[in-house]
Amino acid sequence: MENSILCNSTTEICFNYTKSTAYVSVSTISIAINIFNLFVLNTIDKSKRTPYFWIIINIGISDIAASAAYVVLISCELNQRVANLSFKDAQRFQIVAWTFALATLAARKLILAIGSYERYVSICLPMKANSNKILNNMGICFGVVWVTCFVINAACAATSVEGYCFGEFGSMPTIPNYQTTVVFAVFITMTSFICAYCLIKAWGELKQMRLRNTRGGSDLMIRRSAQYIMIICVMYYFSYIPTFMAAIFAVIESVPEMVNSVTRWFALFYQALYGTLNILAYAYMTPGYWQQMQKLFKVNKTHPEVGPNTLPLTDTTSV
Repeated sequence: MENSILCNSTTEICFNYTKSTAYVSVSTISIAINIFNLFVLNTIDKSKRTPYFWIIINIGISDIAASAAYVVLISCELNQRVANLSFKDAQRFQIVAWTFALATLAARKLILAIGSYERYVSICLPMKANSNKILNNMGICFGVVWVTCFVINAACAATSVEGYCFGEFGSMPTIPNYQTTVVFAVFITMTSFICAYCLIKAWGELKQMRLRNTRGGSDLMIRRSAQYIMIICVMYYFSYIPTFMAAIFAVIESVPEMVNSVTRWFALFYQALYGTLNILAYAYMTPGYWQQMQKLFKVNKTHPEVGPNTLPLTDTTSV
């Protein structure tokens, strides 16, 4: 093994073996829960697969991909083996894994932005929903999102790799290069603005709906779906508070290394838990979710009828 792949001569891969193992375990559970949720969603009748449905599907896929990418970056056993390869092979692995992680995180941001926009159009501009180009071409939009995220982040991650090394956090670079930092800043600024604008507008319209004392399954589903998107957006962007703190601490020499390490581990664990919290929020906020599971696993002998308390899993009022 060439020691140059390590962050310094005293660096030990899996310095925090217990934390790394716990992180991989939490991420694996999150992946399993998201896969199960996709299985449940796949049982929904095709006639009810609206744009909102495909947003939920892509949110789940992005959660699975992001969790898997970080498991590869952080896994002790895997990175110990990779670090024993030649310098070039180890660095190639690091670049590929880092690119995958960056791309999935960027895609997750854009998917949440599209989800916020879809709720905004469905709630605030329902008469224009049927002619909206984005909502009517959701498959193309998501395809462009995934391809664009991988191309841009691959170009950034594969250049200026001199500072890349293996350390406490496996093969995840301690400090990203300049290009990656700029692209990350652009993505998070753009998507957070879109989410905030669309959801504030949708929230205002939801208040008006409550003032009109609207009743019925459709209005309930509209409110719940919008509230769900709001909750997961807030949870997601809140997770970047410890990430930003860790990035700031990393460049301040006076901050103890232990503080920097704890902050970064906290940020990673929050990201790992996000996928699970996302599914729990969806199950709680979506009328008919538990009934669908009961029907799927035949908990009840009779199939539940669709009524006020047993609603479709997606907003059927969408395009």
